[in-house]
Amino acid sequence: MFPTLPLPAWLSRRKAAEGKTLYLHIGLNKAGSSAIQRTLASHPKTLQSAGLLYPHTGRSGSEAHHLLSHVLGFSQGKPPRVQTSSQLENLGPKLLTECSRSGCTAAVVSSEVFTNPGDISRVRDFLTGWDVRIVLYLRRHDHWWASCYSQGLRMTFDPPWPLGFDGYIAWQRSRPQKGDYRRLVDAWAEIFGPENLLVRPYEREQNQPSIVADLLHTIGFTELATSVGTQVAEFNVSLGERELVLIDAIQHTGLSHTARKRLITAISSRPGQVRGGGFISPSERLRMVEENLEDYRYIARTYMGRPDGELFREPLPAADAAWTPPPPASQREIIEALASVAGWA
Repeated sequence: MFPTLPLPAWLSRRKAAEGKTLYLHIGLNKAGSSAIQRTLASHPKTLQSAGLLYPHTGRSGSEAHHLLSHVLGFSQGKPPRVQTSSQLENLGPKLLTECSRSGCTAAVVSSEVFTNPGDISRVRDFLTGWDVRIVLYLRRHDHWWASCYSQGLRMTFDPPWPLGFDGYIAWQRSRPQKGDYRRLVDAWAEIFGPENLLVRPYEREQNQPSIVADLLHTIGFTELATSVGTQVAEFNVSLGERELVLIDAIQHTGLSHTARKRLITAISSRPGQVRGGGFISPSERLRMVEENLEDYRYIARTYMGRPDGELFREPLPAADAAWTPPPPASQREIIEALASVAGWA
Protein backbone atom coordinates (compact mmCIF):
# COMPACT_ATOMS: atom_id res chain seq x y z
CA MET A 1 0.00 0.00 0.00
CA PHE A 2 1.43 3.37 -0.97
CA PRO A 3 1.61 6.10 1.69
CA THR A 4 -0.89 8.93 1.58
CA LEU A 5 -0.04 12.56 2.00
CA PRO A 6 -0.81 14.11 5.39
CA LEU A 7 -3.66 16.62 5.49
CA PRO A 8 -1.49 19.78 5.74
CA ALA A 9 0.22 18.88 2.47
CA TRP A 10 -3.16 18.54 0.78
CA LEU A 11 -4.32 21.91 2.10
CA SER A 12 -1.18 23.77 1.03
CA ARG A 13 -1.28 22.15 -2.40
CA ARG A 14 -4.91 23.11 -2.91
CA LYS A 15 -4.00 26.76 -2.45
CA ALA A 16 -0.80 26.61 -4.52
CA ALA A 17 -2.48 24.86 -7.47
CA GLU A 18 -5.29 27.40 -7.68
CA GLY A 19 -5.74 28.64 -11.23
CA LYS A 20 -3.65 25.86 -12.80
CA THR A 21 -5.18 23.35 -15.19
CA LEU A 22 -3.92 19.80 -15.51
CA TYR A 23 -4.89 17.77 -18.55
CA LEU A 24 -4.57 14.10 -17.67
CA HIS A 25 -4.30 12.07 -20.86
CA ILE A 26 -5.22 8.50 -19.87
CA GLY A 27 -5.03 6.76 -23.27
CA LEU A 28 -6.38 4.45 -24.66
CA ASN A 29 -3.45 2.22 -25.41
CA LYS A 30 -2.96 1.73 -29.15
CA ALA A 31 -4.68 5.06 -29.77
CA GLY A 32 -1.81 7.44 -30.45
CA SER A 33 -0.40 7.62 -26.92
CA SER A 34 3.24 7.08 -27.93
CA ALA A 35 3.05 9.79 -30.59
CA ILE A 36 1.55 12.23 -28.10
CA GLN A 37 4.11 11.45 -25.39
CA ARG A 38 7.21 11.52 -27.57
CA THR A 39 6.20 14.63 -29.46
CA LEU A 40 5.35 16.66 -26.35
CA ALA A 41 8.50 15.47 -24.59
CA SER A 42 10.59 16.55 -27.61
CA HIS A 43 9.42 20.19 -27.62
CA PRO A 44 9.61 21.42 -23.99
CA LYS A 45 10.69 24.99 -24.79
CA THR A 46 8.09 25.51 -27.50
CA LEU A 47 5.34 24.22 -25.22
CA GLN A 48 6.45 26.37 -22.28
CA SER A 49 6.62 29.50 -24.41
CA ALA A 50 2.93 28.98 -25.03
CA GLY A 51 2.21 28.36 -21.33
CA LEU A 52 1.96 24.57 -21.47
CA LEU A 53 4.16 22.19 -19.47
CA TYR A 54 4.85 18.52 -20.18
CA PRO A 55 6.39 17.69 -16.78
CA HIS A 56 9.43 15.57 -16.07
CA THR A 57 7.85 14.73 -12.72
CA GLY A 58 6.14 11.36 -12.84
CA ARG A 59 8.16 10.01 -15.74
CA SER A 60 10.36 6.98 -15.22
CA GLY A 61 13.12 7.27 -17.78
CA SER A 62 10.65 7.58 -20.65
CA GLU A 63 8.36 10.09 -22.30
CA ALA A 64 5.26 8.79 -20.49
CA HIS A 65 4.23 9.44 -16.90
CA HIS A 66 4.08 5.75 -15.99
CA LEU A 67 5.73 6.34 -12.62
CA LEU A 68 2.80 8.53 -11.64
CA SER A 69 0.17 6.01 -12.77
CA HIS A 70 2.03 3.23 -10.95
CA VAL A 71 2.28 5.21 -7.72
CA LEU A 72 -1.46 5.79 -7.85
CA GLY A 73 -2.19 2.08 -8.13
CA PHE A 74 -2.52 1.58 -11.89
CA SER A 75 0.05 -0.87 -13.23
CA GLN A 76 0.89 -2.89 -16.30
CA GLY A 77 3.74 -5.35 -16.53
CA LYS A 78 6.96 -4.53 -14.71
CA PRO A 79 6.40 -1.42 -12.54
CA PRO A 80 8.72 1.60 -12.72
CA ARG A 81 11.45 1.74 -10.11
CA VAL A 82 10.44 3.49 -6.90
CA GLN A 83 13.13 3.62 -4.23
CA THR A 84 11.67 5.18 -1.08
CA SER A 85 8.33 6.19 0.38
CA SER A 86 9.49 9.81 0.44
CA GLN A 87 9.73 9.71 -3.36
CA LEU A 88 6.07 8.82 -3.50
CA GLU A 89 5.04 11.48 -1.01
CA ASN A 90 7.02 14.15 -2.83
CA LEU A 91 5.61 13.50 -6.29
CA GLY A 92 2.61 15.76 -5.77
CA PRO A 93 4.52 18.80 -4.44
CA LYS A 94 7.26 18.20 -7.01
CA LEU A 95 4.74 18.27 -9.86
CA LEU A 96 3.29 21.53 -8.60
CA THR A 97 6.74 23.08 -8.05
CA GLU A 98 7.82 22.18 -11.59
CA CYS A 99 4.71 23.80 -13.02
CA SER A 100 5.13 26.94 -10.90
CA ARG A 101 8.79 27.38 -11.82
CA SER A 102 8.01 26.97 -15.51
CA GLY A 103 5.60 29.89 -15.38
CA CYS A 104 2.99 27.74 -17.09
CA THR A 105 -0.65 27.76 -16.07
CA ALA A 106 -1.44 24.40 -17.69
CA ALA A 107 0.21 20.99 -17.81
CA VAL A 108 -0.32 17.73 -19.68
CA VAL A 109 0.36 14.43 -17.93
CA SER A 110 0.11 11.28 -20.04
CA SER A 111 -0.03 7.57 -19.21
CA GLU A 112 -2.26 5.08 -20.97
CA VAL A 113 -1.83 2.79 -17.96
CA PHE A 114 -4.55 4.86 -16.26
CA THR A 115 -7.12 2.94 -18.34
CA ASN A 116 -6.20 -0.24 -16.46
CA PRO A 117 -8.26 -1.14 -13.37
CA GLY A 118 -7.52 1.11 -10.41
CA ASP A 119 -9.03 3.42 -7.81
CA ILE A 120 -9.82 6.61 -9.71
CA SER A 121 -10.63 8.46 -6.49
CA ARG A 122 -6.92 8.24 -5.58
CA VAL A 123 -6.12 10.18 -8.76
CA ARG A 124 -8.65 12.84 -7.78
CA ASP A 125 -7.18 13.09 -4.28
CA PHE A 126 -3.63 13.25 -5.60
CA LEU A 127 -4.56 16.14 -7.89
CA THR A 128 -6.40 18.10 -5.22
CA GLY A 129 -6.28 21.82 -6.03
CA TRP A 130 -5.72 21.42 -9.75
CA ASP A 131 -8.42 22.19 -12.27
CA VAL A 132 -8.39 18.72 -13.83
CA ARG A 133 -9.56 17.66 -17.30
CA ILE A 134 -9.42 14.02 -18.38
CA VAL A 135 -8.45 13.41 -22.02
CA LEU A 136 -9.31 10.07 -23.58
CA TYR A 137 -8.99 8.77 -27.13
CA LEU A 138 -11.11 5.82 -28.27
CA ARG A 139 -10.38 3.61 -31.27
CA ARG A 140 -12.93 1.58 -33.20
CA HIS A 141 -12.88 -1.92 -31.78
CA ASP A 142 -11.91 -3.87 -34.90
CA HIS A 143 -8.82 -1.69 -35.39
CA TRP A 144 -8.09 -1.59 -31.67
CA TRP A 145 -8.20 -5.37 -31.19
CA ALA A 146 -5.95 -5.93 -34.21
CA SER A 147 -3.39 -3.47 -32.85
CA CYS A 148 -3.58 -4.94 -29.33
CA TYR A 149 -2.92 -8.39 -30.78
CA SER A 150 0.17 -7.16 -32.62
CA GLN A 151 1.55 -5.47 -29.52
CA GLY A 152 0.63 -8.40 -27.30
CA LEU A 153 2.59 -10.80 -29.49
CA ARG A 154 5.71 -8.68 -29.30
CA MET A 155 5.53 -7.85 -25.60
CA THR A 156 4.12 -10.98 -23.91
CA PHE A 157 6.40 -13.93 -23.32
CA ASP A 158 4.58 -17.20 -22.52
CA PRO A 159 1.24 -15.70 -23.59
CA PRO A 160 -1.80 -17.00 -21.69
CA TRP A 161 -3.87 -17.21 -24.88
CA PRO A 162 -3.77 -20.05 -27.44
CA LEU A 163 -1.90 -19.75 -30.74
CA GLY A 164 -3.48 -17.46 -33.35
CA PHE A 165 -5.75 -14.42 -33.33
CA ASP A 166 -8.88 -16.48 -32.62
CA GLY A 167 -7.24 -17.82 -29.46
CA TYR A 168 -6.17 -14.31 -28.46
CA ILE A 169 -9.59 -12.72 -28.90
CA ALA A 170 -11.36 -15.62 -27.14
CA TRP A 171 -9.06 -15.14 -24.15
CA GLN A 172 -9.62 -11.39 -24.14
CA ARG A 173 -13.39 -11.82 -24.27
CA SER A 174 -13.17 -13.86 -21.07
CA ARG A 175 -12.17 -10.60 -19.36
CA PRO A 176 -15.50 -8.71 -19.33
CA GLN A 177 -14.11 -5.20 -18.65
CA LYS A 178 -11.53 -5.33 -21.43
CA GLY A 179 -12.62 -3.05 -24.25
CA ASP A 180 -15.73 -1.80 -22.43
CA TYR A 181 -15.50 1.85 -23.45
CA ARG A 182 -18.75 2.94 -21.85
CA ARG A 183 -17.79 1.49 -18.49
CA LEU A 184 -14.38 3.15 -18.69
CA VAL A 185 -15.67 6.60 -19.61
CA ASP A 186 -18.49 6.52 -17.06
CA ALA A 187 -16.08 5.46 -14.30
CA TRP A 188 -13.87 8.52 -14.83
CA ALA A 189 -16.90 10.77 -15.25
CA GLU A 190 -18.31 9.60 -11.94
CA ILE A 191 -15.18 10.82 -10.10
CA PHE A 192 -14.24 13.93 -12.10
CA GLY A 193 -17.63 14.92 -13.55
CA PRO A 194 -18.77 14.41 -17.16
CA GLU A 195 -18.14 18.08 -17.92
CA ASN A 196 -14.43 17.49 -17.26
CA LEU A 197 -14.01 14.63 -19.71
CA LEU A 198 -12.60 15.41 -23.15
CA VAL A 199 -13.40 12.32 -25.22
CA ARG A 200 -12.08 12.10 -28.77
CA PRO A 201 -12.11 9.43 -31.49
CA TYR A 202 -8.79 8.05 -32.65
CA GLU A 203 -9.43 8.10 -36.37
CA ARG A 204 -7.22 9.60 -39.05
CA GLU A 205 -10.07 11.50 -40.71
CA GLN A 206 -10.91 13.23 -37.41
CA ASN A 207 -7.33 13.77 -36.20
CA GLN A 208 -5.94 16.00 -38.93
CA PRO A 209 -3.15 16.80 -39.41
CA SER A 210 -2.08 14.49 -36.55
CA ILE A 211 -3.19 13.02 -33.25
CA VAL A 212 -0.90 15.50 -31.44
CA ALA A 213 -2.48 18.45 -33.25
CA ASP A 214 -5.91 17.11 -32.32
CA LEU A 215 -4.94 16.89 -28.65
CA LEU A 216 -3.47 20.40 -28.58
CA HIS A 217 -6.50 21.83 -30.35
CA THR A 218 -8.82 19.97 -27.95
CA ILE A 219 -7.14 21.47 -24.88
CA GLY A 220 -7.15 24.97 -26.35
CA PHE A 221 -3.57 25.40 -27.59
CA THR A 222 -4.41 26.05 -31.22
CA GLU A 223 -1.10 27.75 -32.09
CA LEU A 224 0.82 24.72 -30.85
CA ALA A 225 -1.50 22.50 -32.87
CA THR A 226 -0.32 24.20 -36.05
CA SER A 227 3.38 24.08 -35.07
CA VAL A 228 4.26 21.19 -32.78
CA GLY A 229 1.26 19.25 -34.04
CA THR A 230 2.74 19.09 -37.53
CA GLN A 231 6.09 17.66 -36.36
CA VAL A 232 4.96 14.15 -35.48
CA ALA A 233 7.02 11.14 -36.44
CA GLU A 234 5.38 7.78 -37.12
CA PHE A 235 5.49 5.50 -34.09
CA ASN A 236 4.82 1.81 -33.54
CA VAL A 237 4.60 0.96 -37.23
CA SER A 238 2.57 -2.23 -37.65
CA LEU A 239 4.38 -5.40 -38.64
CA GLY A 240 3.63 -7.53 -41.67
CA GLU A 241 1.28 -10.47 -41.30
CA ARG A 242 3.93 -13.14 -41.93
CA GLU A 243 6.17 -11.55 -39.32
CA LEU A 244 3.37 -11.56 -36.77
CA VAL A 245 2.52 -15.18 -37.54
CA LEU A 246 6.17 -16.11 -36.96
CA ILE A 247 6.35 -14.15 -33.72
CA ASP A 248 3.16 -15.80 -32.50
CA ALA A 249 4.61 -19.26 -33.15
CA ILE A 250 7.90 -18.38 -31.46
CA GLN A 251 6.19 -16.97 -28.36
CA HIS A 252 4.46 -20.32 -27.93
CA THR A 253 7.74 -22.28 -27.90
CA GLY A 254 9.88 -23.31 -24.96
CA LEU A 255 12.77 -21.09 -26.03
CA SER A 256 14.34 -18.87 -23.40
CA HIS A 257 13.20 -15.26 -23.11
CA THR A 258 16.58 -14.09 -24.38
CA ALA A 259 16.37 -16.28 -27.48
CA ARG A 260 12.81 -15.21 -28.19
CA LYS A 261 13.69 -11.55 -27.78
CA ARG A 262 16.52 -11.86 -30.29
CA LEU A 263 14.25 -13.63 -32.76
CA ILE A 264 11.44 -11.11 -32.39
CA THR A 265 13.84 -8.20 -32.86
CA ALA A 266 15.27 -9.77 -35.99
CA ILE A 267 11.86 -10.63 -37.44
CA SER A 268 10.44 -7.20 -36.65
CA SER A 269 13.23 -5.49 -38.58
CA ARG A 270 12.93 -7.60 -41.74
CA PRO A 271 12.59 -5.48 -44.90
CA GLY A 272 9.78 -5.81 -47.41
CA GLN A 273 7.04 -6.71 -44.95
CA VAL A 274 3.62 -7.24 -46.52
CA ARG A 275 0.46 -6.00 -44.84
CA GLY A 276 -2.58 -7.64 -46.36
CA GLY A 277 -6.14 -8.24 -45.22
CA GLY A 278 -5.28 -8.70 -41.56
CA PHE A 279 -6.13 -11.41 -39.05
CA ILE A 280 -9.80 -10.50 -38.62
CA SER A 281 -12.38 -11.58 -41.18
CA PRO A 282 -14.69 -8.85 -42.53
CA SER A 283 -17.71 -10.48 -40.88
CA GLU A 284 -15.91 -10.60 -37.50
CA ARG A 285 -14.81 -6.99 -37.89
CA LEU A 286 -18.41 -5.99 -38.55
CA ARG A 287 -19.55 -7.91 -35.48
CA MET A 288 -16.93 -6.19 -33.31
CA VAL A 289 -18.24 -2.81 -34.41
CA GLU A 290 -21.96 -3.60 -34.30
CA GLU A 291 -21.83 -5.03 -30.78
CA ASN A 292 -20.45 -1.67 -29.61
CA LEU A 293 -22.55 0.70 -31.73
CA GLU A 294 -24.95 1.57 -28.92
CA ASP A 295 -22.06 2.44 -26.62
CA TYR A 296 -20.49 4.55 -29.39
CA ARG A 297 -23.74 6.50 -29.75
CA TYR A 298 -24.06 6.95 -25.99
CA ILE A 299 -20.49 8.24 -25.65
CA ALA A 300 -20.79 10.58 -28.65
CA ARG A 301 -24.03 12.10 -27.36
CA THR A 302 -23.18 12.22 -23.66
CA TYR A 303 -19.53 13.26 -23.72
CA MET A 304 -18.98 14.85 -27.12
CA GLY A 305 -22.25 16.72 -27.64
CA ARG A 306 -22.94 14.98 -30.95
CA PRO A 307 -26.73 14.62 -31.33
CA ASP A 308 -26.31 12.18 -34.23
CA GLY A 309 -24.39 9.78 -31.98
CA GLU A 310 -21.58 9.46 -34.52
CA LEU A 311 -18.30 8.60 -32.80
CA PHE A 312 -16.43 7.10 -35.76
CA ARG A 313 -16.92 8.14 -39.38
CA GLU A 314 -15.23 5.30 -41.23
CA PRO A 315 -17.82 3.21 -43.11
CA LEU A 316 -18.78 -0.09 -41.53
CA PRO A 317 -16.88 -3.15 -42.77
CA ALA A 318 -18.59 -5.11 -45.55
CA ALA A 319 -19.28 -8.60 -44.17
CA ASP A 320 -18.99 -10.24 -47.59
CA ALA A 321 -15.73 -8.56 -48.64
CA ALA A 322 -13.06 -10.87 -50.03
CA TRP A 323 -10.55 -12.00 -47.40
CA THR A 324 -7.91 -14.68 -47.07
CA PRO A 325 -6.58 -15.41 -43.56
CA PRO A 326 -2.80 -15.54 -43.13
CA PRO A 327 -1.60 -19.16 -43.12
CA PRO A 328 0.12 -20.47 -39.99
CA ALA A 329 3.90 -20.39 -39.78
CA SER A 330 5.53 -23.41 -41.40
CA GLN A 331 8.40 -25.36 -39.88
CA ARG A 332 10.61 -24.08 -42.68
CA GLU A 333 9.87 -20.42 -41.85
CA ILE A 334 10.59 -20.97 -38.17
CA ILE A 335 13.85 -22.81 -38.91
CA GLU A 336 14.94 -20.09 -41.33
CA ALA A 337 14.22 -17.42 -38.72
CA LEU A 338 16.28 -19.33 -36.14
CA ALA A 339 19.10 -19.84 -38.63
CA SER A 340 19.26 -16.16 -39.56
CA VAL A 341 19.59 -15.08 -35.93
CA ALA A 342 22.18 -17.77 -35.26
CA GLY A 343 24.16 -16.59 -38.27
CA TRP A 344 23.78 -19.85 -40.19
CA ALA A 345 21.86 -18.41 -43.12
